[in-house]
Amino acid sequence: MLAFIAVTLVLVSICGWSYHYLTYWQKKGVETIKESSLKSTWDILHLKTPIWKLIEDLYWRYDDKYRGFFMLDNPALFVKDLELINHILVKDFEYFPDRTLGRNPTHDHLGAHILFLTRGYIWKFMRSKVTQAYSTARINLQIPLMEKVAEEYCQYIANRENQMVDVKETGAMYSTDVITTSAYGIRGNSFTGRKDNFRTITETLFSSNRAFAFALHYVAPHFLKLFGATFVEKSANKRLEDTYVEQMDIKMKTGANRNDFLDFLIELCKKETDPRFTIDHTAMKSQAAQYLLAGFETIGSTLCYILYELARHEEYQTRLREEIETVMSNYESITTGALKEMVYLEMILREAMRMYPVLPFLDRKVAKDYKIPDTNITLKKGTNIYISTIGMHMDPKYFPDPHKFDPGRFAIENKANIEPFTYLPIGAGPRICIVCAPDPVKTTFPIALASKTLENCTDEAIMSGSAG
Repeated sequence: MLAFIAVTLVLVSICGWSYHYLTYWQKKGVETIKESSLKSTWDILHLKTPIWKLIEDLYWRYDDKYRGFFMLDNPALFVKDLELINHILVKDFEYFPDRTLGRNPTHDHLGAHILFLTRGYIWKFMRSKVTQAYSTARINLQIPLMEKVAEEYCQYIANRENQMVDVKETGAMYSTDVITTSAYGIRGNSFTGRKDNFRTITETLFSSNRAFAFALHYVAPHFLKLFGATFVEKSANKRLEDTYVEQMDIKMKTGANRNDFLDFLIELCKKETDPRFTIDHTAMKSQAAQYLLAGFETIGSTLCYILYELARHEEYQTRLREEIETVMSNYESITTGALKEMVYLEMILREAMRMYPVLPFLDRKVAKDYKIPDTNITLKKGTNIYISTIGMHMDPKYFPDPHKFDPGRFAIENKANIEPFTYLPIGAGPRICIVCAPDPVKTTFPIALASKTLENCTDEAIMSGSAG
């Protein structure tokens, strides 16, 4: 009898959930995706389809302003309408202040407190403070650190004259060392061959072995604790925490200041007295890790793709080199002022980030019930929102001949042709990615192109020429 009751309760629960699942969006008057949401979620968790690819597929499959579906058991809305995207990211940001990712404070003290994952007041507070680290004045202080790494990068390539160079790996080595020295004030040693180099850490951050953990954070955050999943790989987690402790100890004992991110955090900690939130070592460790995580991927991948495209387009390479030589003839060293004058370099960077965006999709979570403007549709608190960045960037409606690398799209006279909210490589609004700064990428080129020619070999970009 008890077994019969148990089975009945299970069947009733399944039927009730199925009814809710099948009619949720229908009751709101929202069209749903024809594919099974459960299958899509299953494919993400089984690593058959990355989440950004699922969102991009929805972009090309449907022409509606938005479509409803479920991400596991959570209602989700795919948004394609530009005006609604504007409301979500900017105009009505108070309703969409957070990302969809879950956190696991129990097993992940470092990752759970990075700016990318924090929510509510803590995010707002830390964001307002950390933004100061990316002022023009502070970037100018860090450019000499970046310049030194750029010289090591170019020397590494010069030592391999007329050899094929893996631009993806060398780009990752460069970004590792730039971010390590900018964040922690130490050498990354990626170009030295030392066994303790920081590249052994960064190569684990976004490796294929991390795919399931990232999928859990996005799709099934309720299971993070069960699997003991962390946002940062556990060995990298420990290395970053140890590095923070070691460098902070040195700074406190010696008073040394290298204008790195840790120095900024020390200054911030001394000045901040908000009683609602204390900037303790947990918060500081996490923000330093965030600096490395976001900066590493942005710099490495963007640099790689720019080098690849320059190798395929010699005319762009020649024009860029001429611009760099002209601008640098008026400066003794690289500064933010010099970089701002390199207009063509900016155009190339923007086009690379269009074709190869760091964030191929954007996600937000509804913080309080929200009525979609000019409709009777109310999005309930907790609903996930998804936007396909790569879909818009490769849509010929917004960018003609989208698969062609064309820096001219971003010439001053053509900027007005780009429709607002169709170009979102690092997001938009208050939650735009502040860590995805372009200056570390830009700093490389005045040095790299001064003495080298990029060539294409079997569809892989290589550098050749003398060290100059």
